[in-house]
Amino acid sequence: MTRLPGHESIQLVEDCVLYSITYSEMEKLTKENAEINHFYRRLIEDGYLYWEKRSTMLLFNSAKTRYDDLVARYPLVMQRWPLGQIASYLGITQETLSRLRSEK
Repeated sequence: MTRLPGHESIQLVEDCVLYSITYSEMEKLTKENAEINHFYRRLIEDGYLYWEKRSTMLLFNSAKTRYDDLVARYPLVMQRWPLGQIASYLGITQETLSRLRSEK
């Protein structure tokens, strides 16, 4: 939105197709098409809610609670993602992740 480099990066853990659009192209589309404008607004709202929930989770939930929530909501993640990526997402070390997994 600021058209400055962000701090985030995307690392794909599976093959996929990734699309991108420039800010100016998106601005033009949202001005020209009400449906795209609605979609874009929902995308921004959903993104905000995701980051708010993630921030709250990392600040206030224990490592065990974060791990249990991930397993409950996305059981296939444990089979498909590298353990280092899971630990990073949860904001814990791989050693802590190993300990949590062994408690199950």
